[in-house]
Amino acid sequence: MEYRFFVHPNSEVIKLMRKYENLCDLLEQNPAARRFFDTLPDYVQESIQERGDNIRYDRDLRGYAEKLLRGDD
Repeated sequence: MEYRFFVHPNSEVIKLMRKYENLCDLLEQNPAARRFFDTLPDYVQESIQERGDNIRYDRDLRGYAEKLLRGDD
């Protein structure tokens, strides 16, 4: 299991982010990510699933979904 640490430049708060194997692992292990994914339109879910091997962090899922909803991809 791999973790990454992020430090906000204006504070000393450190955020711990877990790295998952792929989208499937993320959705199985992270209930918040699953709830978010389930709220997305079908076409967005399908596009995300096509790139599932590249989605290893919750932020990856949310960022890609936002791009798709804006029509950037």
